[in-house]
Amino acid sequence: MPLCTIKIEAVVAQIVSQLDRWNIQTRRNGIITSSQGGFDFNVSGKRTIDAPDVAFTPRRKYDSLTEEQRQTFKGEPFTPTFVGTEGEEHGWNDVSGDEVLPDFTLEVWKIDQTSEPSEPGEPSLFIIKCPRCESTFNSDYLFMKHYEDVHVRKLH
Repeated sequence: MPLCTIKIEAVVAQIVSQLDRWNIQTRRNGIITSSQGGFDFNVSGKRTIDAPDVAFTPRRKYDSLTEEQRQTFKGEPFTPTFVGTEGEEHGWNDVSGDEVLPDFTLEVWKIDQTSEPSEPGEPSLFIIKCPRCESTFNSDYLFMKHYEDVHVRKLH
């Protein structure tokens, strides 16, 4: 696998992050992989092993794979539902998932923001009260982490 620059990896990380939030928010519970996740593809009758920058495999498809398919590149090839690769210049606008990733829009401005110099975030000047419990926070990040961990991902 060829090495790539930190700029490309930052873009890939942002795409993975956005896919992960969509995966949680829509309760798809699919599997998101980065360039370390290799796949045994069957393209036009030819088998090839590849590691796309970003991929999404629905939970149902993942659960239907044999242990051999999950742990090795042996067994029947399979293709994730979504595969993305990144280069130095993307030149795209916000990308909609349409039928492949319903309700998902890749927000390019967040990707662009990863490669621009920025100042550290300001601490919140307000106390944030969780609307679903009595917890309070003095940081947007801590509130978002609490809300996701306690209220969104909470198993009932």
